[in-house]
Amino acid sequence: FALPGGKICITRGMLGRLTNEAQLAAVLGHEIGHVTARHTAKAMTRQMVFGGLVALGAYAASSKYQQYGDLIMVTSGLGLNAFLAKYSRDQESQSDELGLNYMTKAGYNPQGAVEMFQLLQSLQKNDPSFIEAMFMSHPQSKERVAHAKALIATEYALVSKQKGLTYETSEFKTVAAKLKTDGKSYEEHEKGIAAVGKSLWNEAATHFKKAIDSKPNEALFHADLGYALLLKGDQAESQTHLQKAVELYPEFFKPNYYLGYLSYKQHNYGTALSYLKNADKLVGGNPEIRLMIGESYEQSGDVRSAVEYYTDVYQTDPQSKVGQIAAKHLLRLGVLKPKPQ
Repeated sequence: FALPGGKICITRGMLGRLTNEAQLAAVLGHEIGHVTARHTAKAMTRQMVFGGLVALGAYAASSKYQQYGDLIMVTSGLGLNAFLAKYSRDQESQSDELGLNYMTKAGYNPQGAVEMFQLLQSLQKNDPSFIEAMFMSHPQSKERVAHAKALIATEYALVSKQKGLTYETSEFKTVAAKLKTDGKSYEEHEKGIAAVGKSLWNEAATHFKKAIDSKPNEALFHADLGYALLLKGDQAESQTHLQKAVELYPEFFKPNYYLGYLSYKQHNYGTALSYLKNADKLVGGNPEIRLMIGESYEQSGDVRSAVEYYTDVYQTDPQSKVGQIAAKHLLRLGVLKPKPQ
């Protein structure tokens, strides 16, 4: 799927189902088509996302966990579903055409696109839960598949007969083999995600720890274990795993945000600034994060920087909850004038 700013992601689940590099080229070509045709920009607001937060934040803010209301608010605000564009049939058709053009110009066999569509049709029958999630942003239709096949049989008929087109590569085989080897670790991780969705913290932690035992250097496992432990109330162990996640993958949004949030709640504002600013760089434009940065600056004595962040949050959406909080800060600091009664 495509995200704001031209970022393109492919899930581990999808990658593990592809059998050659030409199929991968077809998937990526299609997503590049959405970006170059500006479908993503037309369908999304100016927000950003990281994959995975929605599953861990979906159980949401029950009264039992009100102490983590801000964390859940940001987590939900960054949920994946909010950022997946709902593309029209015309947009899908245009992206299919652009994708075929891009993959063939890059030297890939267009037969990979046919196989990719056949794979999706097969998954639609045999793994409906997986395909339902994927088609959240890509509504599938028999007409669309038939259109792609017709293009390959007509406009790309000569191209498909050329010699030397890339179909399978040793690099892809290596990645595919590694995905299979690591499969059990990610199965445990998925079980942990499911347990988090039911607020079963101990069960979730058990699954995440099993995943870590078999793949100790996977930052994702440490980040999600840290998150589950945080909501369980075990801040010390949570912090240990979140810090390990950042150590393994410094540019990982999740643990940077969670550590920033945790430090902010502990009134450790210098540390909070470090992690929250990292998170803001990695996934920019979230007003809740920027409000916490502003408040951390003010508590650290840097009022000028605090005002810059408060002003940005207020101007972004003055009617929102965080916008109104920012406005109160600006009024208190004398930057905004009270409205005349």
